Amino acid sequence: MRIIFVLVFALGIGNVTAQEKNVFDRDTIAPSDEEYLKYSCESGKKQAALDFKNGEYNCFSYGLMRKEDFDFERFYSAYLHKKYKIVNRNMGCVVTDYDMCYSDIMTKLVKEKFGKDIFKKSREEAKKVYKKK
Repeated sequence: MRIIFVLVFALGIGNVTAQEKNVFDRDTIAPSDEEYLKYSCESGKKQAALDFKNGEYNCFSYGLMRKEDFDFERFYSAYLHKKYKIVNRNMGCVVTDYDMCYSDIMTKLVKEKFGKDIFKKSREEAKKVYKKK
């Protein structure tokens, strides 16, 4: 008798739940065209150009970084920002089209402004200053 009651109860609950609006329907979670365009590659390119024009040089990297000397890396990031106003930061492993396009355009613009070897040159400069401290 208990088994029959459990089965009837379970089937009844399942039936009621199935009739409720499914909050995971594609229409309810699909981004609108505006939302999609906001995070598109084209949007990332435009934002990078705008940030660069406003003097914001955000050169982000993505993925797992292997760093042997964390103290120097922190010093280098601070040096790069102080001397060149370049923000150098690792943003983690999750990368979107927006992020990649932003990063590509920003890096290209920064290299045009400061020279193709800006990151190598600034790292060497920072190493010399760091050793003195």
